[in-house]
Order: sequence, then structure tokens, then C-alpha cells
Amino acid sequence: MRSTTGFFSRVAALLLVGLLTACGSGGQEQALAAANAPTGSELAELYAKARAAGESTVVVYSSTVDTEFEPLWLEFQKDFPGIRVIYMMVTSAQMVPRMAAERVTGSHMVDLLLQTVDVLPELKKNGDLEPWRPASAARLAEGFSDPDDHYHYVLSKLYGLAYNTKRVKPEELPREFDDLNDEQWRGAFTFVQPLGPVQNTDTALATLLREQAITVEQMENLRDNGSYAMPEAGVSYVAQGRQKLNLWSYLPPLVRQQELGAPIDIRFVPDFSIRVPYGLAIARNAPHPAAARLLKAWLFTPRGQQALAEHSHMLGTMPDAPAPALFAAAGKARLLYTTSEPAELLRELQATRSTLAEVFLKPKRVGH
Repeated sequence: MRSTTGFFSRVAALLLVGLLTACGSGGQEQALAAANAPTGSELAELYAKARAAGESTVVVYSSTVDTEFEPLWLEFQKDFPGIRVIYMMVTSAQMVPRMAAERVTGSHMVDLLLQTVDVLPELKKNGDLEPWRPASAARLAEGFSDPDDHYHYVLSKLYGLAYNTKRVKPEELPREFDDLNDEQWRGAFTFVQPLGPVQNTDTALATLLREQAITVEQMENLRDNGSYAMPEAGVSYVAQGRQKLNLWSYLPPLVRQQELGAPIDIRFVPDFSIRVPYGLAIARNAPHPAAARLLKAWLFTPRGQQALAEHSHMLGTMPDAPAPALFAAAGKARLLYTTSEPAELLRELQATRSTLAEVFLKPKRVGH
């Protein structure tokens, strides 16, 4: 069920499009200002600047497959029909060298960066980010902002325990790591290998180690009893019935499989659930600076936070941000182990690397 704020934000946006159409470009600032105060005036000013400067596109780099964000960009383009989002998938490992290459050659392409806790501080250190805080992010919790306003965390990607509904009953699902030692789960689940290009397992294990909720022996059993698979593949294996479970399963591809009619569902069981924060930053020397600021500001508004939940199945970081439907259904029992705020999470990830390497960069034990 949509929140009242999200509903009225949506109505305001629809009215805005109509007003823009009726008024033409000359009436765009007045229409936007009327749509949502106090952030409406900020959006109006940025939209007017972008249009006056001839900025018709905004280029975004992130490590997410384009199908997950495309519906979100379409919602933005409904509100600001003169600007098109151009999205490029650049993995976290590729991001720092990519930005270095653009800096050295002077071939600046990107406007807005949507990245993880390990990448953004590195880009800031290298001088690749332009500090700017939108008024729409005024109520963002302190821990989700860079102290110098080079980046601000706008969303968390959600991960839970996926299962094939034809092969597993909800009451049979494992709730703790030791449950995975049961014979029915051996060789019947997948998860993303730690220390790879995707951080969901690393974040989960760092959080569980912080909470003293997992031991090295349990991690070794996890390694020995399961198999590795990237997020999309792990969800697909469960949907096809090739595996019973996918640990720390990524929500957006799971929703897509459900929409196709696949027998797959998700539960947010504490030991197998996590949130992974992603932050936004304006690139220094962005080719379309006003459009970049407009998109960043919009994503922190009630309208943008609602669109994240409804169309991209991600959880916004603003107070009272609505949750995606499947996550909201989990109620108060979800994610009993709270992910640390970004700066502390980065320290936890760095502190646990050697432990994870000792366990997960070794082969399985014979007999498992």
C-alpha cells in the first residue's frame, strides 16, 4: 500500500507534466515550484538551468544491470520530459580506473555516480567528485552523508533468502547457519562468493561477525555445503528448480521471476538477509551539471524514494521512505542484524577481508 506522501507526490508529478505541456518551456519553473514545496523550487531552478544550457541528457555510471534502473529513469523522465537518462553499467572494480582515464584524457562523459561504500571514498580522494548537497536531502541521517558533501547515500539494495516454492515449504526454511548442515540443504543452495565484484555476501558476513553471530567453522561449513553463483544466476537456479535456496538473494531479479510466473519467493530471515547501501555523487567536470544535480535532488524527494521502492524494488534512505512490497510484508521481524552506517561498514569490510580470504579462497574440504 502506498504511503500518503507517495500518493500525493505522484499526483503532484502528474499535474506537473500536464502543466509543463500546457505552459511550454516558459512556464516550467512555475509549474515545478507549485508541485512540491520546499524542494519544488530547487527542482524548478535546476530544470530551468538544464534546459537553458541545452542539457537534454544526464549520464549515470553504476554497477547495476540496466533492467533494474530503467523503470526508475522512466519515472524521472515523466516529470522532466526534456531530459533523458543515459545509463552505463560500470562495475565497482572498473570505476576508479575508468574515472582516472577520463580525468587524464579530459574526455569527461559521466555526470552522476551511483556507487558502493568502498568506491565513493576512493573517488573523493582522487578528486573525481564535486561536492554538492541537494535541499531535498536535508533530513538525511548524518551517517549517510559524506562530511564534506561529496556523496550522499540514497538507497539500500535488499537481499534475503530465496526458495523454490515447489521444492521447499516456508516452515522448512533454515533460520540459522547450523540448519544448513542438514542433509536436505547440502549442495542445494548457492550464494555469491566473497571478495568478488558483488558485496552482498561480504556485507552480510561482516555484519554477522560484528554481531558474533557466525564463527569461522560455520563459514567453512557454508563454503563446503553450498555453491557459488552471481546474483542473477543464483535467482535463476532457484526459479528453475535447479537449486532449493539462494542465500542473500537480490530482490529485483527475484521480483522479475515472480512476474514471469516462476515458483520462487523470498523471506527476510535474519542470518540470510542484508541491506547494501549505495551513494550518489556528482562527477567533477560533469558535462551536464544542472541535469546531474536535478536527478540527484529528485531521487531524495518523496516522489523519487517512492519510485525506488515501487519500480526498482530498493529501499530509500530518507526518513519514512516506503519499502518495496515484498520487503514491507516482512514486518518488524526483518533484518534483525542491522547493517552499519556506510563509513563504519567500510571499516568492517576492510577488517574482515583476511578472514574471508582464509575461508573462501580455499577449496572445499574432501567429503563435503
